[in-house]
Amino acid sequence: MKIQTVLVLGAMSTINLVGCNGLGGISPSGGRFSGSSKNEQNSGNLGASANLDSSKGNEVPGLCLPLDKTVPYQFNALIFADADLKSSDVQGRLGIGGNGKLTDYSAGDGLPKNANDEQVIVSGNLSLIRGSTPNGVVVYGGTMDDDKWIFAFPSRKDSDAFDFTNAKSQGLELSAKMAALAVNANVVSANQSDGKKTFTISGSSSEVVARLSAAEVASAGKILIKAPAESTVIINVSGSAVTFGTMSVVLEGVKGSKVLFNFHEATSLNITKISVEGSVLAPKATIDGSAGIVKGYLVAQSMVGSLQVNNVKFDGCYPIPSNKPPVDDDCDAGKHESYEGKKCGHDWDEGHHPGQTPGQTPGQTPTQKSYKYDDGASHHDKKKKILEYILSKF
Repeated sequence: MKIQTVLVLGAMSTINLVGCNGLGGISPSGGRFSGSSKNEQNSGNLGASANLDSSKGNEVPGLCLPLDKTVPYQFNALIFADADLKSSDVQGRLGIGGNGKLTDYSAGDGLPKNANDEQVIVSGNLSLIRGSTPNGVVVYGGTMDDDKWIFAFPSRKDSDAFDFTNAKSQGLELSAKMAALAVNANVVSANQSDGKKTFTISGSSSEVVARLSAAEVASAGKILIKAPAESTVIINVSGSAVTFGTMSVVLEGVKGSKVLFNFHEATSLNITKISVEGSVLAPKATIDGSAGIVKGYLVAQSMVGSLQVNNVKFDGCYPIPSNKPPVDDDCDAGKHESYEGKKCGHDWDEGHHPGQTPGQTPGQTPTQKSYKYDDGASHHDKKKKILEYILSKF
């Protein structure tokens, strides 16, 4: 059976919620948690609650994904269709939704050794030629042939190990939502002596969003990103064919684990002669990688070449536009806000208004601060309801 959770990028996980105001988050879809039953895997237990910051007004509480060591399953590289990879490695987990061929390759070499950890999952046929999976298990859905491949543990056949179809649809949706974000970064270009350009992207907010075109990226000799250490930086790159290489990516202040390049329109992405300080989201693209490194998560339609992918976990936040449910202060202030038909009042029927306790008439001063929704849910269940509401929009 195929396992599904909520949304996609780089990991299958519970959602860990932190107060990133106005942000949305993702966890991958599909996969299998080690050491738990399939019923538990399907239970949808999010394992966390939202932290509301009412000082920010009526904003969507943050769904933030720090993908830390508590996450039992992560894909360092997630490829929805075929992959032909050679002469390099993926340090973390590798997922391939079509057929896979690995030549002179290593996967999972940056992970702990674990006989129960499925570190390579290939939905179709798998060919392994000279290389190793030194720390985990290989799972394939079709046939497998190997030549001088070193296995840490016996491989296993399982055609339902991961739901790549669902993962792809959610990855596409995420990429599109990121592309729709309003730009708030300053982007300045300057000519270099070699004829290329330096693009300086700067911002001081907790979420810095910039936009570059394929032509601008192709002309770049350097991309300099300046932001606070804990900021999330999302760089949306437009264009169907993008060459991302023969340049440097330099960070000032911000961490590479909080930088993401979103190639939302690309069907062809050439990554070459570059060290990418951040994650790459390109769910429509065939990536042709050579002499390059991605220091973060990588998501693509298909992939060929010798691109190295380092296991740097993305722990930024995703500022995704959404309808805004009310936060606590709105109810306490007596504002008539609602979402999905749930008013902020205390078990109100149509004759009452938020800000009143039962039995009061409109205009009376409320005497009770422990409000309930119309369906009787307590004030303390509110965070759970808001979370369910946000997830229903994906």
